[in-house]
Amino acid sequence: MRNLIFAINIILILFSCGPSALNYNDALIEPQTKIAAGLDTIFDPASSVQKIGEMRTQIVDFANDGLSRTLKSGDFENETEFKNAATKYYSFVMNYFSDEELDSLLYKINSSERMKTLDSTQIVLIQKDLKAYLKIEDDFLSAQKTFAEKHKLKLRE
Repeated sequence: MRNLIFAINIILILFSCGPSALNYNDALIEPQTKIAAGLDTIFDPASSVQKIGEMRTQIVDFANDGLSRTLKSGDFENETEFKNAATKYYSFVMNYFSDEELDSLLYKINSSERMKTLDSTQIVLIQKDLKAYLKIEDDFLSAQKTFAEKHKLKLRE
């Protein structure tokens, strides 16, 4: 009986500690690493339009998962920068990559030969969108780095 009471007390202490900074970081970042891997596939010149479409759809799913995790996680110790940056990132990815017409455009920009089939307006729009994506991603990763430094977490490259 004494062991049972001791075990219950330990469990209550562990549950009252809440999520750790590491778990919070991992929950917010894991979908982003999947998105980054998916983008590597999309921007591989050997990827077909079909493969790009499949990966684009998965990226939207990863972003949806990331947004859901972020919103469920809430703030960590009243810090909002990391959560807000994650929300903005996943929202942008979901919205941008939801467009099926993107498949053929992404296919065309993967090769200098295929890129010649795009008009200058399309190229400028794609560059603008990808620049916006990179800025939002950079803000997200910067917020993660700040969070990690504050909580003394070591980040992997």
